Amino acid sequence: MARSATRSAANAVYRRVIVKVSGEALSGPEGFGIHQPTIDRIATDLIAARKAGLRTVALLSGGAFSRAELEAAGAVAVYPDCAALLAASFPDAL
Repeated sequence: MARSATRSAANAVYRRVIVKVSGEALSGPEGFGIHQPTIDRIATDLIAARKAGLRTVALLSGGAFSRAELEAAGAVAVYPDCAALLAASFPDAL
């Protein structure tokens, strides 16, 4: 993302992006648990995209987290599944 982070939303092909992150992806090279450097890298990429003017949503899947855990961690919105997120038409709050 670092190279493309300097681009503005005006030059972007897409203006809204959903990034689906599986529980397996969060484990990084370890293959289990949560690998903090991997989470930091994903978060940095999402922040750079947001600063470039893109509307971003990070979708965590795999059922590894409860609604309460996600909300306590600062999730803006929690949906039960991808269909519910899409039905919400990419909420303006996001």
